[in-house]
Amino acid sequence: MPSHSRNRRRQDDTKSIGRQSAYSTYSTCTNADINNVILSYSELADDVQIDIASIMNAYTEMITEQKGEPSVLNYFYIHLNALDKVDPREGNNCRATLTILLILLRRVEEGPVRRNFGKISEILGKLMESKNVTTCPATSKLVVDCVVKLFSIQPATIWNHPLNQIKVSKLLSFAVISEVKISSSTGLSLEGLLNKIVQNKNDRLTKDIFGFASAVIEKTANTSNYETLNSLSRVYADLYKFAPTGSVAQIVQKLLSVVDVESEELQRVALWMIESVFVSQLSKIEFERDDLCKLITFLAGKYHMNLSRLIKTTFGKTIFTVTNKSLQLYPELCQSTLICDVILVFYKLGFGNEEASVGQLCSYSTKLAAQYTGAIAGVDTILSELYAPLQSGQIEMSDLAIQFWKAGISGFLNYLQKSSVFVQILQSMLAFTSLTDTVVAEKTQDLLLASIEFAGFNVCGPYLEMYIDMKYEGQPLHLQNAYLLKAYCSSKVAGSIGQYIQMFSAHIEAIYGKACEGGDHAKTYFKLLHHILELGEHIVGNACDFASSWEQVTQLIVEGCAKMPVMTKNYLRILKNGVAFAKEHLHDEEINSEMKKTVGKFLPVLLHAYTTTSENSTGSVNHIEELSKDFILDILTGVSVFMSDKTSMNIVKLIVNKYDQSEEVGTCNLYINLLSFIVDVANPELMKEIFGFAETILAGNRGHGEKSMTMKLCGKIYEKYSEPEFESFFKYTAWSMEKLLENAENISQDHKQVVYTNHILLKMLESQQSYSQFMEILKKIKNPLLRALSKSNNKRFRERAATHMAKVWSRSNELAKAEGLDQTENVAAQLGILMEGIRASYMTSDVQDYEALREGGFKEVIAYFDKYGHLVERETWIELIAALDAIRHYPEEDNAILCLQCRFLRCLVKYMPEELYEENRGLLLPLITMFTKCLDSNILKANVRNLVKTFLDICTEEQILKAIGNDKLAAFVRNVAKDKRRKEEGKGGDEDSDSEIAPSVYTKKSSKSKAQGNDSEEEKDDVDDLLSVFGGATKKAVKSQNKYCLREDEKTGVLNLLDGETLARNIIVPKKKSKIVKAQAEIEVEFGKDRDGKIVVRNLDNLMKRKLAAKRRAAPVDADIEMETASEEEEADQKLMTKKKAKRIVNNAKRRR
Repeated sequence: MPSHSRNRRRQDDTKSIGRQSAYSTYSTCTNADINNVILSYSELADDVQIDIASIMNAYTEMITEQKGEPSVLNYFYIHLNALDKVDPREGNNCRATLTILLILLRRVEEGPVRRNFGKISEILGKLMESKNVTTCPATSKLVVDCVVKLFSIQPATIWNHPLNQIKVSKLLSFAVISEVKISSSTGLSLEGLLNKIVQNKNDRLTKDIFGFASAVIEKTANTSNYETLNSLSRVYADLYKFAPTGSVAQIVQKLLSVVDVESEELQRVALWMIESVFVSQLSKIEFERDDLCKLITFLAGKYHMNLSRLIKTTFGKTIFTVTNKSLQLYPELCQSTLICDVILVFYKLGFGNEEASVGQLCSYSTKLAAQYTGAIAGVDTILSELYAPLQSGQIEMSDLAIQFWKAGISGFLNYLQKSSVFVQILQSMLAFTSLTDTVVAEKTQDLLLASIEFAGFNVCGPYLEMYIDMKYEGQPLHLQNAYLLKAYCSSKVAGSIGQYIQMFSAHIEAIYGKACEGGDHAKTYFKLLHHILELGEHIVGNACDFASSWEQVTQLIVEGCAKMPVMTKNYLRILKNGVAFAKEHLHDEEINSEMKKTVGKFLPVLLHAYTTTSENSTGSVNHIEELSKDFILDILTGVSVFMSDKTSMNIVKLIVNKYDQSEEVGTCNLYINLLSFIVDVANPELMKEIFGFAETILAGNRGHGEKSMTMKLCGKIYEKYSEPEFESFFKYTAWSMEKLLENAENISQDHKQVVYTNHILLKMLESQQSYSQFMEILKKIKNPLLRALSKSNNKRFRERAATHMAKVWSRSNELAKAEGLDQTENVAAQLGILMEGIRASYMTSDVQDYEALREGGFKEVIAYFDKYGHLVERETWIELIAALDAIRHYPEEDNAILCLQCRFLRCLVKYMPEELYEENRGLLLPLITMFTKCLDSNILKANVRNLVKTFLDICTEEQILKAIGNDKLAAFVRNVAKDKRRKEEGKGGDEDSDSEIAPSVYTKKSSKSKAQGNDSEEEKDDVDDLLSVFGGATKKAVKSQNKYCLREDEKTGVLNLLDGETLARNIIVPKKKSKIVKAQAEIEVEFGKDRDGKIVVRNLDNLMKRKLAAKRRAAPVDADIEMETASEEEEADQKLMTKKKAKRIVNNAKRRR
């Protein structure tokens, strides 16, 4: 029976909480809890709400007169006294009274309700006897809800009293037998009450409850009253597990009589109730085995074609539930034909049913078929029945048959290999698939592919004689053959390697010969060959006879690679899957032994494939992917676990001899790389051989191999650094850390070689288990690790180096924490190592070395501050300040290093405690001059600008100007300070304008500029109007790369805007990039006064044309360089231009851009 979910009350937007309703309009009740609950009953009519309001108003008035509190309990007692006067003939008033009672029963405590149980139950009992109540669904629902709530509050002992047991029977009769139509939610409430009552194990009351159900069902069978049975099903849905012995069987027997009734509504409810019975916890005591068989047979026999789709689905679900429960109670039924008979019933129920329902029936069939342990004859019967529609050409029934066929073969999987009918059907399917352009052929092929997918290669393979048919000249194979082989590869059922070799080994070479002959069908032959080998790849990876057949597979692979070179990768895929299968079963001694015996056979094939380039002699006919070296190396790595020490030694000797005989660099590198798979399984003696070979190559005394490839091999060796077995090897034979660092050959600036060198150093570092040893080694290897962060390396190399440094700090923190070291001490030690690396860069004479080390050191210390800057202590701060002060004495010409130093100083100022800054302000502020000797670089200016901003956060502008003592730099600092103040006041600029060093002049804006977010002021002088022509500082203009601005007076800081000559001298105009031709590089701005005395630009037209042409030739460059003013001699010859016209020209130019 479908589960009943609690129905949510329909929410009427006009009456729900928060909305105006009839109750809220007329009510004067002051108890918010009661009001909210009443308002939640949105289905109440307005008349009922008005009655509720009037009743509650009267109660409130009474409480007020008696000077009591408007509590729920006071309302409950007043309502209890008024309950005697309820008249069921007054519908609205009765509903209002019962609604208030239900609300108060749910809100008041249990004590008062229990004390008044007799009175309330008597009143509700009288209402249940009233005809006016039973004929009104809304009122009857309220009565049942009130009785259920009242009964559920009572203690368990109360039901031992005979009078109270009568009340329960009366409630059941009222809810089920009478004309009352209870809702799902009321049914659930009543079910919960009965559940609570029967759990108390009152035998008499429990027997009465289930006896009542049996009587109701019997009466329903005679009267065909659907509503009564439906109400009973809702109330008893989850009660059958508490039924007394024999009651359940009696109820089921009565329900079967209802199923006999010619009413689908009654049948559906009866089936739901039977399903509910068998879903509950039943025991063998309730039903005998034969009774269950008869029950299933009866239900199956009720099927007929005229049933509707809905009742068919209900029949199917009920039959499955009963059958599945019967198999659990009596497992011996799995050996009978009961399961097969039920599956055939499901098949018949599927005719004319919906797709979703058919899917459910197929699922039931698969679950039951998987439990079948009987004779093969039952399976044969089902398979014959399902294949009959296709065999007889009944297309309309074939789709349903195909779905049930898939369900059947997946359930009867263990029987398929024994079923002669299944074999005959497969051969029949093959005959049908040879038909062309028929629906039957298409559907049969679908059925055949499904059979292969579920049954697997072992079952279907021996009986389908269509794979290799060389008789058809020019017609090699039907296309379906490739599909069938592909279906085997999708099967999850283990396949037999022996059977595969028996079927295909004799034909593979012949097919390859046909393919290589060329012709129109060569591609088809190659496709077939690919699928055959793909099937072998699948079978060896999911094998059932690996140990007994792997030697044959090895022979097949070796011969195939020798005779069919273009198919080498296909054969090696088989080998790869076989090796992977053996590695998964290392615990299996038989498989392990078999693989070790065959390693010597296929290793030469792998080595040959790795060191030679395969040529595709067939051109583009066989579209096989190229055989990569990494693919072969992966196989060799997997095979290495099965190699003995002797085999490994022989392979090393073979590789070394091949290397010595090779003269090409690429071939030598291949042999060096090939040794890496031996390293994984090498013992210390063999490791010495490999390392000695690598040392002679690095010394330049052996062959033509690249040193970077040799260092890669050494990096592979050093991955064993932490293993105790190789402790002696690394102590006496391999390089020590000091030797590795001192050896100039091993630590050259070649990118790849540096990568592998650092990899070795990190392996040494990671092996340390104590904090002191870790930090001591880190001090030694810091320089190469920091050099790796330099921009001279490629991006991928730098990212890897940054990741390595992050791992180093993380490992250091773990060791410090494990040893109980204070975190601040650890940070001080780490910063000390970084600063030591930076200081070392000033002590070396190698230009390339010190630049890389210095750049990497500053980058890492800046990144370190962003993560751990808050943990630095006072002593460390003082050391860092002293170190930076010492660095200023070393002149730096590289702008990249200057930028990093500037960022480092900014980090110090940003994270330094304020009191420490005040003590060292005189030392820190003059450091700004380190970076201002040459401000040609925009990036450097941006960093200096950000540094000054950071200083301005903790000190004043005057303090900075006083400390730097540079008049030329003073204007720059003032402009930065002004720009910072503007941003803080919200008058312009945005957070992304830090890189723009040239300050912007904020001017008056027009109505259009208001929409763009510029500041607007009514009173602006003529100079502001003039500067707005040049794109004054709007939010968008701030990001412009070309800006015109005013220089302040060096002495007073105030500029006389009315003095035209002085103003012209102090206009700053940015110069263009050097790529612009010399004739256009110097753009002079000529100023004059119009008749009204306003300052205007005279050569604006010519200026704008040249300006736009310059922008098209080169990107604008941010600059802060002064431009000489126009000479006074040229002013008289120029045409005057008004401000309005100048603005229009500039705006038009902006739109064109």
